[in-house]
Amino acid sequence: MRGLTFRIGSIPVRVDASFWIIMGLFGLQRAAYSGGLDIVLALEWVAMVFAGILWHELGHAVAFRSFGREPQVTLYAMGGLTSAEGRLTPGRRLVSTLAGPGVGLALGAIAYVGMQAGLLGLDRLEGRSFGQIMRLSFGASLATDQLPELLFLDLLFINIGWGILNLVPLYPLDGGQSLEALLDLVKVKAAARITSIVSILIAAFGGYWAATNGQFFLLLIAFFLGLQNVRRLGALRDPAPVDHNAPSAGPAGHAVSPQLQRTLAMAEQALGQGRNDEAVEMVAQEYQLRPGRPAAQALAAVLARTRRFDDLERLAEQDHERLGPAALSTIAAALVAGGRYERALQAAEGGWNTDPDGHWQHAVTAAAARAGLRDIDGAVRWLYMATDRGWTDQRRLEADPVFAEVRSDPRLGDIIARMGVQ
Repeated sequence: MRGLTFRIGSIPVRVDASFWIIMGLFGLQRAAYSGGLDIVLALEWVAMVFAGILWHELGHAVAFRSFGREPQVTLYAMGGLTSAEGRLTPGRRLVSTLAGPGVGLALGAIAYVGMQAGLLGLDRLEGRSFGQIMRLSFGASLATDQLPELLFLDLLFINIGWGILNLVPLYPLDGGQSLEALLDLVKVKAAARITSIVSILIAAFGGYWAATNGQFFLLLIAFFLGLQNVRRLGALRDPAPVDHNAPSAGPAGHAVSPQLQRTLAMAEQALGQGRNDEAVEMVAQEYQLRPGRPAAQALAAVLARTRRFDDLERLAEQDHERLGPAALSTIAAALVAGGRYERALQAAEGGWNTDPDGHWQHAVTAAAARAGLRDIDGAVRWLYMATDRGWTDQRRLEADPVFAEVRSDPRLGDIIARMGVQ
C-alpha cells in the first residue's frame, strides 16, 4: 500500500499508512485520559495532527517552489518530510528549513490573538495569559462537550509547542538543519561535524532531563537522535571506502546528495562488518526521509547485496512509479538470482518501459526471467532486443544456468551472430 495520495495545487502529497496507524494509537491513548474511550476525541487528535503537520510541510514546499524546485510532501509514522531534487545554496536552505516551523508559529500566533480579541467565542479561555494557555494545551484532555476549546488548544500545541521543539538545534530536526545551513552560509569549515557534535550534546542533556523527570517518550527520542548523530559524526570523521563493484547508489543523471553519500559510507562500513540489518535500516530510513531516485537505487542495491528478496518485491510493488529504471534494473537482476522470476519480469519490463535509452540490461534480465519461467519464445524475443541495444556477453549466454533451455533453441546461433563475436 502506498497510502493516500493527492495534490495541493501542483504539490504532490502522499500520506503513508504508518501515519494513520501511529497517530491513531496516540489519539486512542489521549482519548483514554479523558476518563473513557471517546472516539470523537481520538479522531479530533488525528485530524488536528494531520492538518498541523501538512501545514508545516507546505511551508517547506512553498519555499522550495519559490526557489525553482519541484517539491513533494510525505507524511509518515510520526512526522512529515518535504523533498526536492537538487541542492540549494546555504541561504536558501536556511530559508526553506525555517519556513516549516515559521508558518506553524504564525498560524498559532494568529489564533491566539483572535481568541483574546473574542473572535473565536472561547469565553472560558479569554483573559488567560499566553503561558497559561500553552500549559493547558500541553495537558489538554477535555471532554467532547468542550470540543471547540480542545480544537483551539491542540492547534496551539501542534503549531507552537511542536514548532518550538522542532527548532532545537538537534539534527535532523529543522533546528539542526538550520544550524548547519547557517554555518555553511558564514563559511564555517566542517559545518556538518559541528552540527552533529552540538546535536549529541543537546541529545545527552535532553535525555538526562527526560530520565530524571519520568519522560520516557522524550528519552527515547533523545536516545535515537543522539545515536543517529554519533553515527553521522563517525562517518564524517572516517568515511568508509565505497565498493565500486557494488550496484550504483544513484542512477545516471541524478546527483547524489552529500547526506546520501554519508549514509552510504556508513552502510558500506556496516556491511563490511557483517551488520547487514543495520546497513539496510540506515538506507531504508534515508529513502523514507528523502524519497527520490538516488535513494531508491541505493536501497535497492543494499537489499540486493543482502539478498532481501521479500523486501525487494515489496519495494517494487509499493513504489514502482518512483523507483526509476536503475533501481528497477537492480531489483530485477536480484530477483532473477533469487529465483523470483515473475516479479523479476515485472521489474525488468518496468525498467525497460521507463528508461528513455532502453538499456540492454533491462532486456537481458527480462530474458532471464522469461527463461526461468520456461517461456523460451519470450526469452528469445528479449535476447534479440538486448543484442539490438548492444549486448555482447556471449559468455553469459553460454554459461548462465537460467539460459540452459534457450541454448537448445535453434535461434541461438542467430542471436550470437548479432553480437558480432561468433
